[in-house]
Amino acid sequence: AFRQVYTHTVYERLDRVFYAAQSHWCQDHGIALTGHPAASNELGALRHFHWPGQDMVWRWVTPGTETALSGPHSCAPKCASSAAAIQGSRRNATEPLGAYGWQLTLDEAKWLLDWHLVRGANLFFLHACFYSIRGRRAYESEPDLGVHNVWWPYFHLIGDYLRRLCWLLSGGRIICDVAILTDANQAAWSAAKLLFQQQIDFLYVDAMALDRATVADGRLCIGDGRFRAVVCDPPGATSSPVLDEFIAGGGLVLSEWQPETLCETLVAALGRDVNWPNEPNLRVLHYQKVGQDFYLFVNEGEETIAGKLSLAATGALERWEPLTGATQPWPGTLLADRTHTQLRLERRQSAILAVNPQEQPDADAPTPPQLGEIVQTVDGPWQVLSEAGSQLDLSCPGDWAQAQGWETFSGRLRFQTLFTLAPAPAQNSLFLDLGFVGDIAEVFLNGDPVGVRAWRPYVWEISPFCRAGENRLEVWITNSMANRLEGLQQPSGLLGPVVIRRHWNQG
Repeated sequence: AFRQVYTHTVYERLDRVFYAAQSHWCQDHGIALTGHPAASNELGALRHFHWPGQDMVWRWVTPGTETALSGPHSCAPKCASSAAAIQGSRRNATEPLGAYGWQLTLDEAKWLLDWHLVRGANLFFLHACFYSIRGRRAYESEPDLGVHNVWWPYFHLIGDYLRRLCWLLSGGRIICDVAILTDANQAAWSAAKLLFQQQIDFLYVDAMALDRATVADGRLCIGDGRFRAVVCDPPGATSSPVLDEFIAGGGLVLSEWQPETLCETLVAALGRDVNWPNEPNLRVLHYQKVGQDFYLFVNEGEETIAGKLSLAATGALERWEPLTGATQPWPGTLLADRTHTQLRLERRQSAILAVNPQEQPDADAPTPPQLGEIVQTVDGPWQVLSEAGSQLDLSCPGDWAQAQGWETFSGRLRFQTLFTLAPAPAQNSLFLDLGFVGDIAEVFLNGDPVGVRAWRPYVWEISPFCRAGENRLEVWITNSMANRLEGLQQPSGLLGPVVIRRHWNQG
């Protein structure tokens, strides 16, 4: 008990003389205060930031581990976006990628940025770009995200991606029915983990936010939030006049709950905004802006997610590809006051479904072709050349980091070969699949640029670039700076297998 009182006193003092003092000074001088508090799950202090923020460093969260959903660091982006929503801030910030080491790849960076975005982050302070990496300068909260990194020529892939999504996720509001009432100084993650895995979005609120809540039309209103249910985490009896009014008006407050039944209880009471069953690695953010609903879908796992789904928002659908900026009408049907459609999300893929309530969904909207069965392999022989064009004695397919003398090489090499294609029906789309690559692949076919991939799957539609008969394939591969600066011998080169696939229609 003494420790709790002492800790509360310290936080209260810190809140008043540090965060609040800076906030008031910035407010008086026309400056937006941003930054982050000491802890990843510190929610209360964020009310003093005009742009509430968090940071993610030292590999606290990584793909394919429990860190994405468990532990105090898993709360960081949701704390910042929740603080922004409940106080009406247009922006909330995050400082990702710092001190992740030179082994950080664009593959891992894409996953990390998606992890922040789908939890509501809309302003990114990417850490960091170094003036020099000479000597020990290379090891101060590395990596350099800029010109000293071999990936710099391709960094625009995630730079443009962030630009598009930060624009989309600003100036509107997050749509969710659930609030998690938690400790201002130690936001809990147990309920959040369960909700994320069931695509039930939420915002964190604390007791101080609850003190300024109102009840209207059966909803608990705090800032931009309009909640139909409150989950207490940690569980425990909660007494509040506004919660009593909320319950009397039909609202749901779960002060005690069990992990096995929490989501089931919420769905029974509220229904589902997004219904895509049995996909625990799927994350969804519902955002409303300029009279339209936007759903951001992120595949947070390592395998393809594909299936049928339905949305509570109704109207005509468009699919937006934030990685390229491309948009297209998307098939949907209206059934039982829900919009039904289907999606396929590859590893590291995200997609936006824009819902226009002024128009009806089109069940016959075409979908792009998807890669299907293998029609032939590209066996070589392959030539491996340096950037200057010198022939190199390296195996392909193969990992150049395992070749003698190449263990610590970081840079770019060219792999080229010829292959022959038989005539194919005009309606058949063809895809090039490089298999495994370490790390970034830039493809040219018959001298024409096809595109760049920095994460698996390394697949391109090549129908506009290939021809019946002989074709010349060039693949420029860029590996990791960790080989040179950390001696890690990360997989490098074209590991394959390289194949040509035909298409199948998603519909």
